[in-house]
Amino acid sequence: MRFCTAVRRKPPLGPLHRHLAAQWALKLHTAASLQTGVPQAHLDFAQASPEAVEAFLRRINVSTVAAAQEVGARYDFAATRTLVDVGGGAGRMAVTLTQAYPQLHATVVDLPTVTPITSKLVAEAGATDRVTVRAADVVRSPVPGTYEVAMVRELLQVLSAADAQQVLQHIGAALTPGGRLFIIGQILG
Repeated sequence: MRFCTAVRRKPPLGPLHRHLAAQWALKLHTAASLQTGVPQAHLDFAQASPEAVEAFLRRINVSTVAAAQEVGARYDFAATRTLVDVGGGAGRMAVTLTQAYPQLHATVVDLPTVTPITSKLVAEAGATDRVTVRAADVVRSPVPGTYEVAMVRELLQVLSAADAQQVLQHIGAALTPGGRLFIIGQILG
C-alpha cells in the first residue's frame, strides 16, 4: 500500500494581504512599546531613507482614505473651516476630508524628513489649493497655526507616554476654544 500526501503550497500574498500582515506585525508590537516605554516596531521616519518613507506612505493610503471616509460619515464638518492632521504622513486624511467638505482647509503637520514627500503626494492628488503641508516635530515643538479640528491617526501609540502627553499638549494649544480633537488608532494590550 502506498500513501501519497499532497503538499499544499500557500498561495503568494497579494498586495492587500501583505499590507494587512505588515500592519498587524506593527500593531502587535504596540503593547510592548507602551509597557516598556521603548518603541518595539522600529519604523523610524527620522532614520529611514526618503524612498522607504514614500513607499510606506503610499502603502497606507488605502487605510487612511478609509479612515477619513469613516470619520467624515460619522461627524459633520460642514461648519468647520480649519483642520490640522498631526503626523499626517501622505496627507490622505486631509485630502479626503477637503474633497468631502468644500469649505474646509487642512494642514498636514509631520516631521521635516516626511513633509517633502507629503507635499509631492498632496500635489499628485491635486489638492494643493486646500491642503497645506508644514514641518514640525510635535513632540519637541508646538503645532504651527490655530485650528478648529485636530486629527491624530496612529501616532500616539508609537510614542512613549511622556512624548504622547507632550504631543497632546501641543495639539491642545493649537485648537481654538471649543475645538475638537479626533484620536484615531488601535492599541492592543
